[in-house]
Amino acid sequence: MKKQSSRKLLDKTVFGFFENFGSPDDEVRIRGASALIEFLGQDGNAGKEPPAAPTNGTVSTGKTAETAYALKRLVRGVGSPTNVSKVGYYTALVGLLQQLNGAQDCPTVTELFKLVKSELADSDHDPAESSDAKERNRFEVRVGKVLVCGAIIKAGLIQSATDLELQTVLTTLKTSIYKTLAKLVWTFLNELVLCISGSKFSQIFWPLFEPFLNVPKEQHTMDTVYFLLLLLDGPHAGMVNKKYFLRNFQAPSLLHENAFPYLGQVLFEIDSTMAINHPFINCLLEKLLKVDKVVPFWQEGVIPILSLPDDRRPKYRDIMFPHLILTWFGRLEDYSVIPKLLQPALITLLSEKLENLSKFSEDVRKLYQEACKAIVETYPKLEEESVRLATYRSLTQGPGSILIEKYASCKLLQNLLATLSKDTLKTVAEELKAIILDPSNDNYVQRTYAAHMLQRVLSLRQLLPEPGTKATENWHLEMVRFFLILGLFYSADGKTVLKPSKQESAVKAELATTAKAVFFHLLEHRHANMSEERDFLLSLVRCVQEAFKSPDGLKGLRNPLTEAHIDDWNRMLASVTERTERMNRITAHVDDEDKQGTVFHVLMMHMGLHLFNDAELAHSSITELESVMKRITGKTKQRRKSLTKGDPEEPEWIEVVVDLFLNLLSQNSLLLRKVISNVFPHLSGAITLTAFNQILSVINLKDKTNPLAAQGDQEEQDDDEMDENDDDDSVDNESSDGEEVETNVKNEETEEEEDDDDEIMGDEEEEETITDKMRQAVQAALGSANPDSDAESLDLDDIDEEQGRRMDIALAEAFRSFRKNRKPGGKQKPTKAEQQMDTVLMHFRMRVFDLIDVYLKHEPGMIICLELMLYVFEMLPIAIREEAKYGPVLNRYRQIFHMLTRIKQFRRSAATCDLDASQLNQILRDLIDKVAKGASFPERNQYLLKACQFIVVCSQVLEMQNEGLRSEGKTNGDVTDGTGGATSTVENDVLQVDKLFGKQLTEYLTSRNPAISFNVFHSLFRMSWSGNWYLAITLTSTGLQVATIRAQRRMQALQLLRELLKNRRFVNSELPKAVSSLRTICIALIKYMADLEEAVSGGKNGERTIGQNEFYVLLQVLLEMHNLLNNLQLQQDPKEAKKQPLLRWDRIGTQVQALRRFNLNSQTMSCYRQLCQRLKLTPIGNGDIHTNSAAEKQSKKDKQNRKSKEQDDQKADQEPVTAESNGHNRGSIVNGEGEPMESSGQEVKRKRKQQDVVETKKEKRRKKEKRLLIASQGMEEISFANGS
Repeated sequence: MKKQSSRKLLDKTVFGFFENFGSPDDEVRIRGASALIEFLGQDGNAGKEPPAAPTNGTVSTGKTAETAYALKRLVRGVGSPTNVSKVGYYTALVGLLQQLNGAQDCPTVTELFKLVKSELADSDHDPAESSDAKERNRFEVRVGKVLVCGAIIKAGLIQSATDLELQTVLTTLKTSIYKTLAKLVWTFLNELVLCISGSKFSQIFWPLFEPFLNVPKEQHTMDTVYFLLLLLDGPHAGMVNKKYFLRNFQAPSLLHENAFPYLGQVLFEIDSTMAINHPFINCLLEKLLKVDKVVPFWQEGVIPILSLPDDRRPKYRDIMFPHLILTWFGRLEDYSVIPKLLQPALITLLSEKLENLSKFSEDVRKLYQEACKAIVETYPKLEEESVRLATYRSLTQGPGSILIEKYASCKLLQNLLATLSKDTLKTVAEELKAIILDPSNDNYVQRTYAAHMLQRVLSLRQLLPEPGTKATENWHLEMVRFFLILGLFYSADGKTVLKPSKQESAVKAELATTAKAVFFHLLEHRHANMSEERDFLLSLVRCVQEAFKSPDGLKGLRNPLTEAHIDDWNRMLASVTERTERMNRITAHVDDEDKQGTVFHVLMMHMGLHLFNDAELAHSSITELESVMKRITGKTKQRRKSLTKGDPEEPEWIEVVVDLFLNLLSQNSLLLRKVISNVFPHLSGAITLTAFNQILSVINLKDKTNPLAAQGDQEEQDDDEMDENDDDDSVDNESSDGEEVETNVKNEETEEEEDDDDEIMGDEEEEETITDKMRQAVQAALGSANPDSDAESLDLDDIDEEQGRRMDIALAEAFRSFRKNRKPGGKQKPTKAEQQMDTVLMHFRMRVFDLIDVYLKHEPGMIICLELMLYVFEMLPIAIREEAKYGPVLNRYRQIFHMLTRIKQFRRSAATCDLDASQLNQILRDLIDKVAKGASFPERNQYLLKACQFIVVCSQVLEMQNEGLRSEGKTNGDVTDGTGGATSTVENDVLQVDKLFGKQLTEYLTSRNPAISFNVFHSLFRMSWSGNWYLAITLTSTGLQVATIRAQRRMQALQLLRELLKNRRFVNSELPKAVSSLRTICIALIKYMADLEEAVSGGKNGERTIGQNEFYVLLQVLLEMHNLLNNLQLQQDPKEAKKQPLLRWDRIGTQVQALRRFNLNSQTMSCYRQLCQRLKLTPIGNGDIHTNSAAEKQSKKDKQNRKSKEQDDQKADQEPVTAESNGHNRGSIVNGEGEPMESSGQEVKRKRKQQDVVETKKEKRRKKEKRLLIASQGMEEISFANGS
């Protein structure tokens, strides 16, 4: 053992803490400092009373060696050459001094400066160092001294320091105000002045720092001004009084209006971007808020600097002013001053910088975006409407300020407009209209954007016309007319059409083009009903007609119409006005035909206005609509004449309308899509299966031809065949449609991505050239061996060996050149034009899917929905297999299935007119044969489940409709003939949906590879469908066969039966039928229980016939059946309740107990105990299973003995009676009777022996307890709980 020295040894653990202070991770440094302070505190030296007072004046005297060593290392570390190490050591030094502050062994300022003198000494004495190295070393030492002073101030040691120590700290800080250290020094001085008294400030501090503070304002910096701001409300405000500020700042105070220009200059004349985080900015705001001078300072100190030209602007102005918006706008107390802060100079500069935002760095772009968001966040805090309007005007009234909405990414104006009221928005709209028509403004970009802004204002919900508000409707209509006249005609004010001689004064073409686009965009608004939309469009049509009637009206069009198009306009106008006048004279209610007329009038007027946008498309559409309207009118008259003949209605016109809609949807026009989605629900009631198949042909994935270009290509190839057709009109229609489709494809391709026709044709020609060269090379390689005709064949036996070798070489060369010409990767990548066409086609298909969605939402036809379901099933494998290409289509297919199962109401009379029972039966057969038994594909069972549910819903609707027809027939007392359709459908066609599902259920139970999965039947039993009773009877009669059905299928059958019993809503819907069906189900269940009992009791060597899972499901079924039968008994009449019960629960309980032959898990045991409780049985635990088995064996043996006895008695009766035989028989009888007596005596003896064993065990236990009691006497006081 070593001899202890008088000096205490260091704990080497302290060395490991200093390694963390140089880590670049902040958390690592903080954890290291905390660990060091905790270690020093645990040693008992920090904060505890020292053993003796210091005698030699050194730091280590009276302190532990670890604390002294730590202080020494920390003071040396703050002078480290790396900033990361400085921060780490400084953090630990401040924490340690705070821990030691107030303790008797806390180091004084003098002691710390002794460490500074020893550890942070200059290295001028080393001649080997260069001058730069010496300068860097001096700088690091100076930084270390400042940090030690800062640690003294932060830890609070300066408060207990003497005047000399305070003088030492201040002198050290003063001498360190050197270049970049000035900000750090003033940071510590700002905290120091708050800790010293007024006398020390005036006697010690002020004499030292007066050369930095008592100087003219030109010599002040942001740090010194910030120091003076803090002194204004501090305890030393007397030193910086009015006289001081007048002498140095020419103002009575820093917060006086005369000092605001200087403060603004201090704000913006920063020397680096880091200065925007200086605390002076937030401090200035707080001082200004206290004196309520934010607006004067902003107007006098900030706005003049923002108005300076670029050659005189401060260097960092473009960074400082968005930072001021970000930091100040969110901290205002009164937000009604926002309009005063948003001065034109600020908005103009902000708009200019936002326009050129891409030229800035990412940090600066983010700063501007956050500044715009800060302005937007003030909108909800603007309580008064006048303030919000003033804010809008402040944002838009500067030169070019309206464009700030275009450049800002946060909808700077739209978010504000959304908070305005209707009347204020009308005022804003008039102001925007004035900007559009301002002839003095040559900035057409601004005027054009004002038109777009006015469009957005008119689209706000506050300004949308509501039913019954004529004032708003008229105002809105006038605005639409304004854009109509301004965009379609030569006009300067949007009201009058200029003569050809004055057309130079009209607005420029680019503004007129924008006004035209805005006009058509405003037509997208959807009115409350079709009548209001018709009136709205009719007003616009009459406005155009009035312009046409004016002198030189047609010449006033910017894009003149041809004679054919003018004729289209006149025919449209005549058709619409004539029908409208006739409808206005009708006083009765408008019938369905007039509603259809309204729909077609809306379409006609839209197409009439579309003449000014796409004349060719509008021309063909108007022609088709005219033919449709004539056909409807003629068919109506014909139907009225032949109504008594019972001719069926076949509206073929709907097929023309659907074809027209598909043509319009192929256009890249949002207006046309919205028009179709608006009018299509009103025509969906007339959709036929043939018309709907036209829609489905667009989403046909099997047909690889492009539906957008198929018609045009077919026409070019089959011109001769088209001349031979019988129907010339239909040929003409197809030709015009094909030309329109081709035009639409080109338009969409141009909008999606620019690609000229030469490139498309070039790709196709290149493909054909490669194929032709390949064919020619193969033909050349074959040479004379190539067959001359299709009838000939090549005989390889006729070719000699040399010819075969040459042919192999030639063919190899041909195929090698073909591979070189093809693109790498095996499969040809699609060309740019093909990808573009695929995108256009996908967009077109999405629009058609929207049309299908609209149809499904408005009482669709049942037969159409079923055909749609089968069609989607046909397309699903392709969409899933090529999901990368048809992903959006696959999602819409899934959406269709979801919508089909959620249809609440079909079209009226759809069941009798569109679908009969035989068709529904056949559809279900097709679904089973083609889908369920067809090729498998992912998620097939999921879609098949929804399809089966939908077919069941259709069968329910059809059945209800048939019942209604039966009741009507009985009420009327007459039966229609076969031509009537309704009665014959009921009599001849019978719904077999339940029978078909029952057949599939039987197949599922008996087959190992069924067509329909378990989930389908599981979902069907959850539905309130009358066919479930048939399925349940089929289920129990087939699936509960112990001998023939596998255990897994029996268990699933029980699960399905339990699901049916849980469907109480369905069971209670038809109680008589439910009771009758349940009786049949119970009979099958009784037989199943009996078969199980017989199979279990007849098992060899304890073989288990029923498994754990099957037994568990059986118990659940019995519990549900018990609950259901009890509820039904309460709901039945008393007479019905007295009849024989459906199940004899005493017999069921006995059978359950007989099946209890194996250990049960917790889940099964819980159900078993619950059933025993309801049936008042004693549950058998897992430990009593063998006893139960022995009792069953004994019962089985008794049965066999009784059976053998009966057989012996029968034999004895048949034998002749003699003396010997009598004696023998008597002996045998005695023996026969004695055998059971003997067995019963043996049983009594066995029970008595068992009872004796139990009593013997009890006696032994009593004797043992008596011995222990005697041995424990006198030990009552001893407790073993606490170990004593």
